[in-house]
Amino acid sequence: MELVVLGGSGGWPRPEQGCSGYLVEHDGFRLLIDPGYGVLGELLRHCEPAAVDAVLISHGHPDHCADLNPLLRSRVLGANCDRLPVLAPHGAVDAVLALDPLASVAAGADVRPVAAGSVTLGPLAVQAAELRHHVLTLGFRITSDDGAVLAYTADSGDSGDRLELARNAGLLIAEASYPEGVPAEDAPYLSDAAQVARLASDADVDHLLLTHLMPFADPFMALVQSRAAGFDAVEVARPGLRRTVEPRPDATWLPRRAAARVITLTNSRPRRAASGS
Repeated sequence: MELVVLGGSGGWPRPEQGCSGYLVEHDGFRLLIDPGYGVLGELLRHCEPAAVDAVLISHGHPDHCADLNPLLRSRVLGANCDRLPVLAPHGAVDAVLALDPLASVAAGADVRPVAAGSVTLGPLAVQAAELRHHVLTLGFRITSDDGAVLAYTADSGDSGDRLELARNAGLLIAEASYPEGVPAEDAPYLSDAAQVARLASDADVDHLLLTHLMPFADPFMALVQSRAAGFDAVEVARPGLRRTVEPRPDATWLPRRAAARVITLTNSRPRRAASGS
């Protein structure tokens, strides 16, 4: 199972980086997760709009679904594609679909309401759980038919459901809007880098990808805070980053502790954190 990051800015786009957007590819099937502001341009670097087989949306905030509109426009007006399956919480994409004066564009989406539970999309099994956020929001655990697991927290505060979605995942994509300290009014609904590093440790995941950093946040400080919290197999989402999620080998229950090495923003393959204290 391959992950391609299409964007990872929280709230609104940064220069050269759109908001949340992730392309999952496995066995010829392409699943687009959360096409937020500015995601379509990066998607076009990796595949044609007609090549997207389904869209999975965590919630209705526009930084997670606004580019569903240009995606549908490109498919309906440019490629005359079949209707695109769009799985989202009930009502989450109504406002985006209502933006377009062309009825044919909205009709290009085969909207399927999704709730907590399981659904199969091609060779991928998707488990959804309702998480804590300002609006109805789902997190996802995606398992390929060969056993690789990717987990995605969307935007959410701490909860037992989030821990269960992430448990033993090969890759955890986790919202960390702030490097350290979420403002009090948002504390139940958002996370910082230290919180999701502890989540990654508690869930015993192999690799952590921090995403949804606010445009004014320092990504290096997010990495520092993750390492200080005890998890160093971590990097920050950025457009074009590609990672392979492989089935987890048996008997790899190693604690994910911070190793004595410098964390850098590289495009190297992910590594497991060294064990030890």
